[in-house]
Amino acid sequence: MVESAGRIALLAGASGLVGGRLLALLLQSPQYTRVHALSRRPLLFDHPRLANRVVRFEASLQAQLKGLQCQDAFCCLGTTIREAGSQAAFRAVDLDLVLGYAQLALGCGAHIDQLVRTASGPFHLGQAFTLEQLQCLKDEGRLEVALLRPAELLPHFPPVYMDELTVRQIRQGRDFSVSPFRVNQGTEYVKAIGPDGDLVAIGRIVLPHLYHPVIVLETSRAKSSSSNGSGDSQSPEWTGEI
Repeated sequence: MVESAGRIALLAGASGLVGGRLLALLLQSPQYTRVHALSRRPLLFDHPRLANRVVRFEASLQAQLKGLQCQDAFCCLGTTIREAGSQAAFRAVDLDLVLGYAQLALGCGAHIDQLVRTASGPFHLGQAFTLEQLQCLKDEGRLEVALLRPAELLPHFPPVYMDELTVRQIRQGRDFSVSPFRVNQGTEYVKAIGPDGDLVAIGRIVLPHLYHPVIVLETSRAKSSSSNGSGDSQSPEWTGEI
């Protein structure tokens, strides 16, 4: 961000936790002579440099804020699945409203200075590594620290937990049953998880609460047993398309 006197800031989501703290910082900053704070309801305080604009974020912001100008725009819009109540409502806030605000900001004279993606589905920024960090881990022989466990992938497939006997049967390509209390009837795919928490297989429904392993993962322990001539060395490798 270029620092200069007399800049105007535009902030969306000023009534939220993050937005409220950012608003306080903007009002304290000597580089801003005016801060336009957009919120759904009036803010509970006033400030000589604060211009609180109550808006309906679901409607056209351009129509509500004609003639507004700014140099820097900040977005603190967001919600959670629990607060939104559904995936559609969550997307409407975390994506649609943010895009609408970005269009407003660009039309007011602001430009993109920094864009940070904090999450993608269930994966968040705290799980990410920089290229430099990955190189350091590689040099130290600890690159596996950066890897996600296969069981954490495909979060939209519900996990079902299996005992050792069922795991061995799945590795032989046998169908496996799941509890109707753990998986909704008609769910197309599930993740079979072993007692150690590792992903064993991806199962596809063949009958209500009965699944066939379409992809089976072989653990390092299973590979070691197979190479030593022990265990189920003849277990087939199943593949499929999801």
